[in-house]
Amino acid sequence: MAIPNTWGAPYGGYGGPPPAPPVIPAKDLRPRRLWYVVAALLGAVLVGTGVTLVVLAIKDTVNSVDTAHTFAGGEPRTWGPPPSGAAPWPPAGPVA
Repeated sequence: MAIPNTWGAPYGGYGGPPPAPPVIPAKDLRPRRLWYVVAALLGAVLVGTGVTLVVLAIKDTVNSVDTAHTFAGGEPRTWGPPPSGAAPWPPAGPVA
């Protein structure tokens, strides 16, 4: 005894399977050499820009460190927010 087909005709009742796609040579699907050159140039520009930005950020960070102010040996210094009413660090004028 066969099991009845309750879900309809195969392929939705519209005939057989769909036709095969056309055969396109791989040579026609590959990008031209110009696009490899464009991608390489774009990659080089982006890498150069990224390296430049990182170097400038590091340079700016190093230059922002205050090396002009030193403390005498054994001199106590408390780090933290300034007391209320005090000017914030760094002061607006030259550091004496």
